[in-house]
Amino acid sequence: MAIAHRGAPTAITAGCLALLSSSVTGHVASAAEPVLEDIVVTGSRIARSDFESPSPIVTVPREAFSATGAVSVERTLESYPQLVPSAGATSNSPHNDGQANLSLRGLGANRTLVLLDGRRLMPADGRGAVDVNILPPALIESVQILTGGASAAYGSDAIAGVVNFKLKHDFEGIELDGSAATTERGDATTYSGGITAGSSFAAGRGSFIVHAGYASRDELTQADRSFSKYPLRYVEGLTDGRGPGRAFEASGSSITEDGINIVFSNRNVFSNLFGSYGYAPGSVPYQAGIGVNADGSVFTIGNDAPGSVVNYRGVRDPVMFSDRSYSPYNYAPDTALQMPLERISGFMRGDLAVTDTLGVYLQTLYADYEVERLLASAPVGIALIPASNPFIPADLRALLASRANPNAPYRYFRRASEVGAQSAANQRDVMQVTSGIRGALGGDWEFDVYVQYGSNDRTERQTNNVSLSRLQELTFAPDGGLSLCDGGFDPYRAGSLSRDCVDLIALDATNEISVRQTLAEASVSGSLFELPSGAARIAGGLFHKSDEFVYDADAGLSAMLPAVPGVIGARPDISGFAAAPDRRGEQDNTDVYIETLFPILADRPGVKSLELGLGYRYSDYSQAGSAGSYKAEVAYRPVESFRLRGSLQHAVRAPSIEELYYPAVSDQFEIPIPDPCDAGSSARNGPARVQVEALCVAQGLPIALLPSFDYELRRVDGVSGGNPSLRPEEADTTTLGLVYTWSAPDTGWRDLQFSLDWYRIKLDDGIGRWDAKSAVERCFNGQYNPNYAVANVYCTFFTRDAATGHIFAQILDRNIGGLDTAGVDAQLDWGLRVGPGEVDINATASYLDYWTYEDPSNGTIEYAGTVGGGGLGLSLPRWKSLINVTYTQGGFGALARWRHVDASRDVEVREFAVPERDYLDVGLSYSFTAGAMRGLAAYLGAENVLDEAPPIFPS
Repeated sequence: MAIAHRGAPTAITAGCLALLSSSVTGHVASAAEPVLEDIVVTGSRIARSDFESPSPIVTVPREAFSATGAVSVERTLESYPQLVPSAGATSNSPHNDGQANLSLRGLGANRTLVLLDGRRLMPADGRGAVDVNILPPALIESVQILTGGASAAYGSDAIAGVVNFKLKHDFEGIELDGSAATTERGDATTYSGGITAGSSFAAGRGSFIVHAGYASRDELTQADRSFSKYPLRYVEGLTDGRGPGRAFEASGSSITEDGINIVFSNRNVFSNLFGSYGYAPGSVPYQAGIGVNADGSVFTIGNDAPGSVVNYRGVRDPVMFSDRSYSPYNYAPDTALQMPLERISGFMRGDLAVTDTLGVYLQTLYADYEVERLLASAPVGIALIPASNPFIPADLRALLASRANPNAPYRYFRRASEVGAQSAANQRDVMQVTSGIRGALGGDWEFDVYVQYGSNDRTERQTNNVSLSRLQELTFAPDGGLSLCDGGFDPYRAGSLSRDCVDLIALDATNEISVRQTLAEASVSGSLFELPSGAARIAGGLFHKSDEFVYDADAGLSAMLPAVPGVIGARPDISGFAAAPDRRGEQDNTDVYIETLFPILADRPGVKSLELGLGYRYSDYSQAGSAGSYKAEVAYRPVESFRLRGSLQHAVRAPSIEELYYPAVSDQFEIPIPDPCDAGSSARNGPARVQVEALCVAQGLPIALLPSFDYELRRVDGVSGGNPSLRPEEADTTTLGLVYTWSAPDTGWRDLQFSLDWYRIKLDDGIGRWDAKSAVERCFNGQYNPNYAVANVYCTFFTRDAATGHIFAQILDRNIGGLDTAGVDAQLDWGLRVGPGEVDINATASYLDYWTYEDPSNGTIEYAGTVGGGGLGLSLPRWKSLINVTYTQGGFGALARWRHVDASRDVEVREFAVPERDYLDVGLSYSFTAGAMRGLAAYLGAENVLDEAPPIFPS
């Protein structure tokens, strides 16, 4: 089951969220403007007085955060059409460490540059992704979203664009803020509180602001909501099930508390055994997956065909049991739908104009927070059980004895419910300090030099993992483990592990992770020369960045089990959370950049203004070589109220430390069943049989084994990891737009501004990993490998053992594909007087024309209008919009916000339609401006007041 908009309130509550926020404020006013304060449009290094950008920018005001009452900023930002929901409060994935990430245009957190007041925000991991949990919403003045490449201005990572958080500045007084939010069911509660203080000093030449805050967010489990109470799966053709179209059935995990056995028995013995249960010979489809009933008989776990679960004699749960596939374990009660969070944050900034032409500044951001992932008890596997285990029942023993190698151990999976539910608490200490000096150089020339240091230290404490090696000590013990712990271990009976045995196999782990980043930048800007239409401006600078990443894994998480020849290769010892090898790496780069702005024409017939901006950055990376990024921007205003704008940007992203240095880790990977080189496979028996067999031999399958080669296991050995030979990603972004402004002075109507912008982002040499299953399928598919060539790109993602012919997967980071996306953004700002008050309207909408993934063979997959792609359910509807309408009169304010998400198709089942969704939020506020309550502002709001449930879809 997938839930759309994981970061949205409806995905958390599917109901009504009420919040109350208040503040007590002293005198709040702008301090004297610092002499050397620059106004720089995001995406440019050149200060401009009109705040107009040649590239589309959406500004999110501070009121948007107070209106939602969310304690994490991604909740608010993901309602804007330019952002696609990424990891957040509800991303309880075992592969996510509790981060909240931002993804512009759905291109990923590692391609979205996050800035704090125009400078890089501290990354959270070796991927370079930023965890915005570090930022308390109460500290934010506004957020600027610049879509499209911005590498010429900011360097690597700005492939999709920039999200720039602008914090409060020039604040005088004391402000207290607090909020509490809960759902209509009284759960998923959040709290926040903070104090902000600021003042000017030294006769207005200096100013400071400090902030301290606290926030908490309660957990919510999947069982707490009807739409996630049971895990669901889509069944094509089903009409009497659950969910939309009654096309779903409850389907949890096939790794159950009484164990699943993978036994490749003799087919005749298999048929005869089920014949002894009363099934007609040949009526039970042969299966490798075998369960054991309480009476010692066996049953098949199903192959998705109706009735393929045969001879199950246990209790049939009325909701979870299916005769298509035995997967009755419901993990929802122990799995978080909203992860708990607790955060303490602090901020300090000070500015001082030492002279009329020289100023210094110091800024510190700090956060100490913990996010906890909550998951069901560990699915243990792949464990091995020897044929000599004393607990093996007679019928299962008969199947094992019929195998080609009857004495070999076999593969076994089990849910370790006796150990208990899993949790991973990620506690972070994050600090970023920026210190700089800036000043005037004469005329309008200015300089800015700063050094920035950041640290992000994470401690991850995992509970209730299971050690395979310790479990196998029990399964391989001649007495079934009776001499090792009380009662031993009966693998075929739920609840058979005593507390003593649990203590033996349970594995808690602690990982220590640290990220360090040091930045230094020196920049100058000013006028080059005068043109007839104005001064030609220039900005340039030198930038250096150094990143260090260290992951000290718990010994239990990095331990490996040795290979068992002919049975299984090396694999991680840990079951539960993923294996985590020790890793470390560092990378630095030095950039030099220049940007110019030329006013070509001004105040001419048909040309109110015409400006040309050019920029170039050269980057030298310690590991990935050198790369250049550039931009060209044009802004043309034929008349005062109408402006055309366009830009062309070439952006780069250097491979991250994780992508470069992640060590190759041995593991098991899924492939098609059977291996295409299996003598009984459809590939070996189809029209391309000769070519397929030649390819098998060319890959390394011994020709002597070819006539009888068989491999029907779902998994193969292999490695996954980084790649020090990666090249930087490159992208070209084009934007074309128009801006119309209408002014009606003295009419009570505020200025209307409307913008319409087309964009296209084309990414090449995209870095990623290709999965083993698809690689094997495509290597032996004439559509993707028409010549059945061993050098085909998909065939290079795996090799074969020269002795056995078995596949060995190589799931490494590679420059293997690209992305191409285009669409249109529209924005409207308008206000008018209505009665004694004013109505303000802000609307943003986005239309996605295409979002195309280019695979390694230059084929394409279209994702526009779909939902469910990617690891977090990538949502790419054609239309998205956000409309805010506010009414203010005196101290009173009312808000209505309408969020629309267009209908989509499931990315894996394209005929499955996901209906459109509309979410309505409302709010009231009142600010006291006189009397004893002066300075108090109170907010009351409700999100998703129509109780719109999140959609359920197959992928």
